[in-house]
Amino acid sequence: MRPGTLIGRRGAVVDHSNPDGLGIEGRIRDETRDTLRIGGSTVPKSEVSLELGGDVVDGELLVGRQEERL
Repeated sequence: MRPGTLIGRRGAVVDHSNPDGLGIEGRIRDETRDTLRIGGSTVPKSEVSLELGGDVVDGELLVGRQEERL
């Protein structure tokens, strides 16, 4: 996965510390240092693994501001 902005990309939660969060999917609408807004749900980056563009990414690697990943 290339670094940079996640906003506008499609994503899906494939692992979550809370089983109710599994299966959340849609466009990433917003990003803060610690959370992602996917569709209508806000998920903590540190507690999920996401499928982004065919790759599965540990959310811990995404914690931080997007400009820090550029």
